[in-house]
Amino acid sequence: MYDLVESVPFLIFFERDLDKLFRDYNVQENIDTLHKIVTEAKERNLQRDETKDAWKPDLDPKSAVSARTVPILKSEAERLQGLIAEVCSDALAATKELSCLHRPSGRIASW
Repeated sequence: MYDLVESVPFLIFFERDLDKLFRDYNVQENIDTLHKIVTEAKERNLQRDETKDAWKPDLDPKSAVSARTVPILKSEAERLQGLIAEVCSDALAATKELSCLHRPSGRIASW
């Protein structure tokens, strides 16, 4: 059995090496960073709705993707339809304006 007095130099040597490792690798800072990341992740998990985007064995991947993308695609289609209607309206107005400038001779009136 080791006597405490005999093991003290080893403990001092071991402690010195540990201190050097802690300094060289910023162990305390890295542990603090890891703790912060884990704490933030736990908070996010508590705040989010567990049923939203939860994978389930009976959930078809195609259905899951469609549930997310179809509403976005529908709103984009509505936006584009509005834009097309606006362009068509502008084109119709321009056509009417050009037809007013058209002479019966088939030529466009000069300014």
